[in-house]
Amino acid sequence: MPALLHAGDREEGQRGHLEVQEVRLHVRWGGLDPPHRAREDVRARGAAEDRAAQAAVSVRYLVTTTHRSNPRVRSLAKELARSLPRAVRVNRGKMSLAEVVERAKSLGASRVVIVGRGLRGNPGRVEILEGLNPPFVSLVLKLRGVKLARELGVRPTPPLSAAVVAQPVPAAVEFAHELAAAMDLSILEGVRPEDLADSYDSVLLVEHVGRGGAAFALWFLDPRTGGPRGPRLLVERYAVIARGAVRGNGQP
Repeated sequence: MPALLHAGDREEGQRGHLEVQEVRLHVRWGGLDPPHRAREDVRARGAAEDRAAQAAVSVRYLVTTTHRSNPRVRSLAKELARSLPRAVRVNRGKMSLAEVVERAKSLGASRVVIVGRGLRGNPGRVEILEGLNPPFVSLVLKLRGVKLARELGVRPTPPLSAAVVAQPVPAAVEFAHELAAAMDLSILEGVRPEDLADSYDSVLLVEHVGRGGAAFALWFLDPRTGGPRGPRLLVERYAVIARGAVRGNGQP
């Protein structure tokens, strides 16, 4: 009659069986971990890297598009994300606005920038959501035209800091104040972009145009060279929408 096994012996036998199975799998995959374990390791590393990246750099802006976008709209969103400090671009996909806002909050962002399509497929609208808690406050820019950074011969690189500067024209100064408030940036009056070379990496310059259907030109400039470091937006009109009230130079 075979000897009776105590509970401890049975557990030891089960552990031994599992260890043999592990060895067999290890040999079967040529000394490598099985695919399912490799995938789990990759996911774990990816999650750890995401947490480390978020801890190292706090996101300030989430940039995305409307649902109905096209390559040029997506290109502008990509360039804006590279022209603003601490910005990240996120593919819209099927996310609702509420889901976009929740994604921004999860990343620690305080602003959402949404690029939309206009006539003939060109980017026609940029909306900046402030606060990220309803009722939202938004600055809506109706675009007259866009010159992408690549069309200006530059490749945007994310700046560490940025400020808003306006031409000394009342309408431009008023728009610049609204833009700075929406973007949570400093606005400096009575200075030229090159005066800020030692203080900021990028300057958002508001120029008064008043012709060709455009009221303003918004440039992303390098204060050290005075040249562009991002796209140029021609703004036809703008509106600030807050609690049902609208102010600006026209309906968006």
